[in-house]
Amino acid sequence: MGYNTASQSTNPSRAQLAHRRPDPTAESLVRKSADTIKRGFGEYRTAFSRITQRAKTRFEKRNWAGAQADARARLDLYGRVVKRVVAEVRVSLNLRDHDEAAWARVRGAYAERIAGTGAIEVAETFFNSVTRRVFSTVGVNPEIEFVDFAFQRIPSGLGDTPFNTYASIDGTDNLFRELLVDYGFETPY
Repeated sequence: MGYNTASQSTNPSRAQLAHRRPDPTAESLVRKSADTIKRGFGEYRTAFSRITQRAKTRFEKRNWAGAQADARARLDLYGRVVKRVVAEVRVSLNLRDHDEAAWARVRGAYAERIAGTGAIEVAETFFNSVTRRVFSTVGVNPEIEFVDFAFQRIPSGLGDTPFNTYASIDGTDNLFRELLVDYGFETPY
C-alpha cells in the first residue's frame, strides 16, 4: 500500500489548468495586473507625447542639444516604464508571476481594457514586452502573448495621401522654403 510521490508531478498539465475553477482571489490579481499594465501603457504614451511635443520648439530655437536629449529620453522611456510595470505586476500576481495560465487570463483581461483605445497594436506590443521580461521568452509564446499572423494588405486606393510632394523647379532653396512654410514653423527663413 505504498504511495510513490516521486513519480507524481507537482505541476498540473495545461488541460488540468484550463478546467480548474477560477479562484476569486486569483481573478482579482489577474484584473489588478491587467489594470497595472494598462496604466503603465497609458503613462508611457502620455510621457512619449509630452517629449515629442517639444520637437517643433526645439527645432525652431535651434536647440540641437535639447532635441538630442529628447531623442534619448524617448528611447529610454519605454524600457524604464516596462521595467517598473514588470516589478509592479510581479508584486500584484503574488508569486504567480511565472504561471502561464494566470498570464493567459491577464492577457484576456488586458485585451478587454484596451479594446477601442485606438492604439491596440502598440498596447499589445507593450503587454508582450512585459511578459517577455517576466518569462525571458525567446521566440514567441502564443499562450501568453498577443500574436497576429493574419496580416492584411494595405488597400492600394487610400484616397488622401498622408504626405506632401515637393518638386525642385526653382532650386533647392525655394523647395526647402516652401516645405518650411507649409509646416508653420515660427522661425523665419
